[in-house]
Amino acid sequence: MTGIGYGKVKVITMKIRNKRTKRVVVAMSGGVDSAMAAYYLRNSGHEVSGVTLRVCENSGHIDRARAIAELLDIPLKVVDVRGQFSEKVIDFFCAEYLAGRTPNPCLRCNRFIKFGMLMDSVCANGDYFATGHYAKVSYDSRRRVFELRRGVDQRKDQSYVLYMLNQRRLRRLLLPLGEYTKDEICRQAGKLRLPVKESDESQDICFIPNGDYAGFIMNRMPQCGGAPGPVRGDGITLNATHKGAIYYTIGQRKGLGIAYTQPLFVTKIDIKKNTVFVGPEERLYAKKFDVRQVSFTHPCLRKKEFISQVKIRYHHAPAEALVRYIRPGTWRVNFRQAQKAITPGQAAVFYHQDMVIGGGIIAKVV
Repeated sequence: MTGIGYGKVKVITMKIRNKRTKRVVVAMSGGVDSAMAAYYLRNSGHEVSGVTLRVCENSGHIDRARAIAELLDIPLKVVDVRGQFSEKVIDFFCAEYLAGRTPNPCLRCNRFIKFGMLMDSVCANGDYFATGHYAKVSYDSRRRVFELRRGVDQRKDQSYVLYMLNQRRLRRLLLPLGEYTKDEICRQAGKLRLPVKESDESQDICFIPNGDYAGFIMNRMPQCGGAPGPVRGDGITLNATHKGAIYYTIGQRKGLGIAYTQPLFVTKIDIKKNTVFVGPEERLYAKKFDVRQVSFTHPCLRKKEFISQVKIRYHHAPAEALVRYIRPGTWRVNFRQAQKAITPGQAAVFYHQDMVIGGGIIAKVV
C-alpha cells in the first residue's frame, strides 16, 4: 500500500470496486469498522457524510463518531431515535424474554431502525446508504438480482444479521468492508491513527452494557416478578429451585447451582408456569423447528421447498436442512443432522453457498 497526503488524515490506497461517484451516507457507530467504511468510500472518490444514532442515554459513541468525522473531514448528523428504539427494540426485547424466548435485539434494530427508518430517510433523497458490516452486495446481471453474500473474513462475516434486506434496500446499500478481513482493517486504521481501538466494537447489547439482562428487565418492568420456581429434569429425575425463569436461557450451563453426576444444561423454559427444565447435553439436540416472520432477499429465491445451509445463531456453522412452507406465516426447517441448542427468538438464516437466501425468527422446536 502507498500513502499520499489528503485532508486531515493520510490516505492509504485501497481496492476500488466502483469508480462512479455517489452521494453516500455512512452509519457511524464510533467504532473502527464504520470509520474505515467512511474512509474507504471517501478515498474512492464518493461524496461522503456520516450519520450516527442516539438510541439511549449513553452518548459516548456519538463523541467518538464526531472525532472520526472531523479527522476524515466529512459532515456528521446525529439523529435522535430514542423513542422509536425504545418502542421497537427495547420493549420487544423485554416482551420476548418474558415469553420465554431469547431475542437478538440487533436484528430487530436492523429491521426497523438502521435499515428501516434511517435507510429509508437517506435513500428518499437519492443517496446511497453504507455501513461497516463485513458482508458483500453483488449484482447478478443475468437474473437482474442484487445478492447479499458473506464477507471474505469468515470469522467476522455479518451477513447473518442482514438477512432481512430485500431488493429495494440492497440496490441502495454499500458494504465496503466485505472484501477485507478484520485484521486488514485494523492495520489500516492504525496507520491512519484514527481515534478508535482495534477492540472498539460492540460486545454487549448497547442498552445493557453490563450484560445483566434480567436485572434490566426487572428494573424496566417490575411487575414481571422474576420469582423463584421449580427446576424439573429433562430426561432425568430432578427437583430443584431456580431464582427466576427470566435469569435463564436455552443451552445455559453456568450458574445453575445444581449438583449432579454430569453437567446439566437448560433445555426448556416455561415462563407461564415459571419452570426451568434442565438435562444432559444430548437433550439440547434437535432436528426440526418452525420459523416465522420469514423474508427472502429476492422473490425468485422463494420456493415452497428447498435445500439450504441454515445458520441458527451468529457463531453457528451452517448445516444442511430441508426448508419448506407448511402454512401461512410458518416455515419448517428439518436438519439432516441434529443441531445443538436451537433457541426460540433467535434467527434462522438460509444460505446457498455464500449467498443469503433469506431467513426468519425461530418460533419453536418441534
